[in-house]
Amino acid sequence: MGKKELNILTLGERGQVTLPKVMRQRLGLGKNSKVAATMVGKTIVLYPIDDELEALFDSIALKLKGAGVTEKELLQRMQKARKRIYRQNYSKGNNK
Repeated sequence: MGKKELNILTLGERGQVTLPKVMRQRLGLGKNSKVAATMVGKTIVLYPIDDELEALFDSIALKLKGAGVTEKELLQRMQKARKRIYRQNYSKGNNK
């Protein structure tokens, strides 16, 4: 794994941030590149979206819709799964 860096970003007037040039270069991001944002607790996670990943997301969304799974239901299932995985990996007395 490469050297870890911490960059402090400042929000602009409308909430925009500028990613440091070195990060954009390493990730191959240029003008109009797509970056997804999600929250994990109080942490914001950004990751680049390429055409292949975007197609995968679209495919998953179609399958979930076809199966009648609502966004609310999916989020509830994900929350339960995260809690289960956390308990399995980080609970006291875990012998891993």
